[in-house]
Amino acid sequence: DATYWYNRAGARREAGQLDAALADAERAAALAPKLAQAHAERGLIYRLKNELPRAMAAYDRALALEPNLISAYAARGLAHEANGDIDSAKRDFHM
Repeated sequence: DATYWYNRAGARREAGQLDAALADAERAAALAPKLAQAHAERGLIYRLKNELPRAMAAYDRALALEPNLISAYAARGLAHEANGDIDSAKRDFHM
């Protein structure tokens, strides 16, 4: 069940176990490719690992699947901010 892997990824991310969290998020996304939250979770983990291009790709995928996923806009805004792209960050924060 993809939801199990998605939830465990979040728990592991919160515990600072980023590599294990990423493996779980990848498993969730593989099991349910249309589960936007799984892709957003991947983005969160990549951002914490400072892999910003991968984070952005994951957020973009999540938002393509679910254009109203506010948490993905906020998280993508943080990634834009980390990249120094303040204008794009502001756009995402105001979605």
